[in-house]
Amino acid sequence: VVGTSSGAISATNAAVRLTGTAAPDGLVVTSPVTSGNPDAYKPWVRQSVFSNDLDNIKIPVLVVVHTEDKCIRTPPVLGARIIRKTNGAREQAVAVTGGAGRVGDESVKACKGRSPHGFIGQEEEVAAGIARFTVVARIKRYDLRHCRPVIGGNRGRLFVITLNFDQRGLRDAALCQLR
Repeated sequence: VVGTSSGAISATNAAVRLTGTAAPDGLVVTSPVTSGNPDAYKPWVRQSVFSNDLDNIKIPVLVVVHTEDKCIRTPPVLGARIIRKTNGAREQAVAVTGGAGRVGDESVKACKGRSPHGFIGQEEEVAAGIARFTVVARIKRYDLRHCRPVIGGNRGRLFVITLNFDQRGLRDAALCQLR
């Protein structure tokens, strides 16, 4: 399961709660919401990925952040803290640099797909890195019928990695957004 921005809260929740055949094979969070305010009135301001019992996550975990992400809810310095709290079979934190996005001041306005928060101009490279991680983690379940290719980052949506195998191994991969 893959979650971006506030979607990372749902993705980590699924990784914590789902078991048996319903359990995901791995967890990937990109630009995860790691900063919340427990005293806030609105639940989407209160919660972060740390609101979930991350120590219950035993599956492979990949955390991807952008060093220039200025979204106040997703400070890149907190990304690696996620894997320090999980007990994944395999864990990796990646900090992406560069890209075409505008770098501005820290604010909620920076939490947009067409910025470093959404890895603008680097979508293919980030998706390829995620696919490499998932292949190593041996995540093999995929279903092309329920996803479409994603162009640009999207805030707070769940994504799925689509891996196409043939007899020789991985043929291609795509990052897809659930409809």
